[in-house]
Amino acid sequence: MNISIIIVVKQGTDPMIKYSRALNSLRCYSLLQEYPFYIVFDDIYDECKKHKDKFFRRHCTIEKFMRHNLSPDEWLFVMDADIAVVNPNMYVLDQFFFYKTQHISSLLEKYINSRFDITLFDRFFNWEVAALSYLVRNTDTGRRFVGQFALWEFKLPNVTGHGTDNGALHPYLMELLAPGPSKIKDVCYEIWYKSESSRELFSMEACSRMVIGDRVEFPEKSLRILPKGTAWARDIYLLSSAWAENDFMAGALQLHAAKEDNFRPYDSKLDDFSKMSDKDLIMWLPQDRTHSYVFPVLTKLNLEQCMKGDAVWHLDGRLKISNERKMKALEMFEYGVLKMRMGFVSLLAGIFQKKSGV
Repeated sequence: MNISIIIVVKQGTDPMIKYSRALNSLRCYSLLQEYPFYIVFDDIYDECKKHKDKFFRRHCTIEKFMRHNLSPDEWLFVMDADIAVVNPNMYVLDQFFFYKTQHISSLLEKYINSRFDITLFDRFFNWEVAALSYLVRNTDTGRRFVGQFALWEFKLPNVTGHGTDNGALHPYLMELLAPGPSKIKDVCYEIWYKSESSRELFSMEACSRMVIGDRVEFPEKSLRILPKGTAWARDIYLLSSAWAENDFMAGALQLHAAKEDNFRPYDSKLDDFSKMSDKDLIMWLPQDRTHSYVFPVLTKLNLEQCMKGDAVWHLDGRLKISNERKMKALEMFEYGVLKMRMGFVSLLAGIFQKKSGV
């Protein structure tokens, strides 16, 4: 089974400045597992220069890269530049303030199902399907999905709150997975075409998920959407930077979450998660997430050691929680998200009530 990893970045940016720790961990992991790893600039294909939005240009670049650089049926993991390998194995050893990995055993192969050319996942903090990372097979179906997604840039409404690619993914999935006219679809588009805020965007996405339903597998389209908590990555801020043995990758790891002073045992404000309630462990509000989380890997990985196969992840043990506690906290988070989602659905009911005149 051939698997590659790709990150597409905007031309003129240096990903090693903003995402150095995340990229360092992905490079090391790919060397250990012998996965080809590509960092590609988004201006390498002339056909993609028509895209003015960098997010859609990214998807166009991915489709062209698959067509020109991958073998037929090869798998491609599309990663955002801020996704890092936090814990590359499923168990650890206690080493005073940190935990040291013993064996590399978390493989990307576990997320591949040969029945589906496209694997997306449900984001945890809301009801969005993620556009930032996905798995696609180099087939006509896989390339068509990515290429058609890129073209949704030209269907964006002329409003400030359209959500770029993450917003557009939802009407795209709505049309792909539930084709044909629908009154609910009409309302979803009506909300999107007037969206000037995240609240309206989230309403459109909740509306779109109503149309798609809660199915996770769509074999007729060779597509699946992994439920919350079952994909390869979760945002690091969800549980205040805590990690568990069954964590693998984490997102939202930009420069402020990986500065040099963070590569040491943590200060007292975060050093005893055992005294925090599960509710306090959760970061509910978007404003809580800005500068209050960190990368739990304590040392920069040596790429020469990665090539030799003996690299070691040193993880801050004071940020470690049990798998059971992680599952309990994330379940609490999921119910909170479901409650918010139902609130947005009730707003949709108000729209239908106005239209019905009842």
